[in-house]
Amino acid sequence: MKHNTFFSFFAALLWPALFFAQSAITIDLKFNGDTTNISGIGVYPFEDVIVPQPLSNTVRFTFDSGIDQQFWVDVLFRTGERLNNSVLLGPGNIQLYVSVREQKLEIDSVIGSSIYDKLTAFRKAFGKIDKSDKNARKQYWMDFIRREKASGLVPMFISYYIALDENDKTMLQECISILDSTSAEVKNSFFYKDIYPKVKQLANSLKFDTQQCKFASPDSMFVQPQTAGKKYIVYDFWFTHCAPCVKDHKTLKKQISEGYELDDRIKFIGIATDENFTEWKEYLDKNQLPWDNLLINEQESPGFEQAGIMRYPTYLVVDEQEKIMARFNHLDELQNYLQQL
Repeated sequence: MKHNTFFSFFAALLWPALFFAQSAITIDLKFNGDTTNISGIGVYPFEDVIVPQPLSNTVRFTFDSGIDQQFWVDVLFRTGERLNNSVLLGPGNIQLYVSVREQKLEIDSVIGSSIYDKLTAFRKAFGKIDKSDKNARKQYWMDFIRREKASGLVPMFISYYIALDENDKTMLQECISILDSTSAEVKNSFFYKDIYPKVKQLANSLKFDTQQCKFASPDSMFVQPQTAGKKYIVYDFWFTHCAPCVKDHKTLKKQISEGYELDDRIKFIGIATDENFTEWKEYLDKNQLPWDNLLINEQESPGFEQAGIMRYPTYLVVDEQEKIMARFNHLDELQNYLQQL
């Protein structure tokens, strides 16, 4: 099982703009700074592995098929430490400048890649939009998606739009229509194949059917969520190595200790997706979360797949019939919503 906070902004924006450029790409990698402690350096596509080469003033890497996915820059130090970073490049002759600052491998500049330049400009423009203006940020992305719907960029931008709002069914249906209209080449790309079924699941998910799920509690291997008498249930989907999940747990626990209380109509239940029962239980023992917590077996829980959980944390709000009312990835947005119930 692969856990991540699915489609983080950073990862999404590094995906290639043109999936099927057939011209060759030559990358001249130049390292800014002292190279004394560096034993090797490599540049390789997402799914390939290239042994780092000895470092000279300039190291050249050539790929016959051009760029159809993100590239990683990998630096190996004589101490055995390895640092890497990813970068989007276009076909052609590229000059890539990197350096190490504060124990991080930084991409200082890229010359000769129109794709890199285009996405850099896009990110800067988006960054100027007020972060508190969610509607403006959504509109910016959807307008861009509509303009670029014939481009190989569209699966990437749709994935980030979904990170902004998973509740707008109308927009999700439009995203599906746009993906359906893309070329055969785009449909054959990894990113399309990854995002398309998830968008459809989100658009069509109506219920979290707990009877179609297999749960365990810290004390029993066969349990069901206890929700009798509650009008609304909030399911917190998380896992132990999800940093934003852990941060939200600390925040909510602190709020409760300071007097925060959920409405009596609402039940809050944590649903962990960890594979390691012992690790999950140790986390609960250490943190003493003051709400019910269960562990779900994803492979034996079709109800989980049907709920369309794409990233973590996800807060799913359902009613007494387990109909999905709303979903959120941020605790403050969830709490604002609950106040309106």
